[in-house]
Amino acid sequence: MRYLLLLGFLFLLQNSKAQSFELIRSADYPDSSFYDIFRLGRSEYWLGGENGVLYAMNAAGELKAVHYPSLGLDILKIDTLADGQVLLAAEKGTLYFHNRKTGTWRIRQVKGFEDKVFYETASGPNGEVFVCGGSSKIAQSRARLPKGFIIRSVDGGDTWQRVYSNPFAMVWDVDLVQGKLMAAVYNPLSRKRLISLRKDGRWMSELRNRVLLIHQFDEENDLLAGTRHILFKPGAISGRMDGSTHTLPGTAICWSVKRSGPWLVSLASAGVLEIDNGSGRKLFKVSNFNLYEMETSPDRGFFIVGSHGLILRIRPGEREMTAGEEDFERKWKNLNSN
Repeated sequence: MRYLLLLGFLFLLQNSKAQSFELIRSADYPDSSFYDIFRLGRSEYWLGGENGVLYAMNAAGELKAVHYPSLGLDILKIDTLADGQVLLAAEKGTLYFHNRKTGTWRIRQVKGFEDKVFYETASGPNGEVFVCGGSSKIAQSRARLPKGFIIRSVDGGDTWQRVYSNPFAMVWDVDLVQGKLMAAVYNPLSRKRLISLRKDGRWMSELRNRVLLIHQFDEENDLLAGTRHILFKPGAISGRMDGSTHTLPGTAICWSVKRSGPWLVSLASAGVLEIDNGSGRKLFKVSNFNLYEMETSPDRGFFIVGSHGLILRIRPGEREMTAGEEDFERKWKNLNSN
C-alpha cells in the first residue's frame, strides 16, 4: 500500500512560481481514512476518521495521536461549541465532547439513533447544538431509505429533540447563518436542496435544483459542493448559491470547497483537485484516492485529508518552491496540459 499513491502521480514540469504540493502522509493506511480536519487554533489541527482515528497536527504537519475514550466508531465531523468544547460527531448516534480546559471527555449516545450517522453539526450561543444525518448505509453509498433528520439540544448535548425528519431525504449539512438554521438535503422526490427553519417552526425552500445534491454549504462564502446524482455517479459539482455552478469532469462527487485569499480550491473523488484564482481554473489529478476535507494553513495554503490516511499540503502559487518541493511536484498530473 505504501507506494499506491505514488503510482497515481504522473510526470509534470512546472515553473518556479506555481502550485506547490507537499505529501505529508502517504496513503498506505487502509483502515484509517481521514474524513475531516478542523483548525482549533493558528497552528493546531485535529484530524478524525475511520474506526475512530484521531490525531492532532501542528502547522509543520507533525502528527500526534489524541488519546480519548474511543469506541472505534467512524468520526465524520469535528467542530467546536460556543463554550470552546470540541465536538466529534460519529456513527451509531454517538457524540464525543472534549473540555479543553479540564482535559476531560464525555460520550453521548443518543437513544433511537443507533443505526444513524451524525454527519454535520452547528452550534449557537447558550448551549444550543444542532446535529444532522441519516441512515448509516446511505453514508456508505449503499441503497437504503435515507431517513434524514436534524436534532437540537439546548443544554450542551445532554438532551435532544427532533426539529426535522424525512424518511426520503438525507440531510448532508446544517449551518447557522446569521442566526438562521440552514440545511442541505437530498430527496429524489423533491426539488428542494437547501431549506431553512422559520421562526414559526416551518421549513422553507432556499434553493431548488432538479438534480444537484448539495453536500456542503459554506456560510461565509455561500459555496456549494456535490454531485448530479445521489448514487455518486460522475458529475461532481462546485459553485455558489447564486447558481454559477460548474462540473469537475471525470469525478464522482465534490466533497469540499474552501477559499483562502484569492484562491478557491475544490476537492473531489478520485484525487481530483481544482484551483480557481478568479480569472481561470486549473484541474489537477493528485491521487488515486478520494480527497475529502481541507483547512487553511498559516501561510494561506491548505491542508487536505483523504482516504487511506492521506494528508497533503497545497500552496496555490505566488511562492518560490524549494528544490525538494519542485522534485516532488513533477509526480503530479496537470489535467490542463497537453
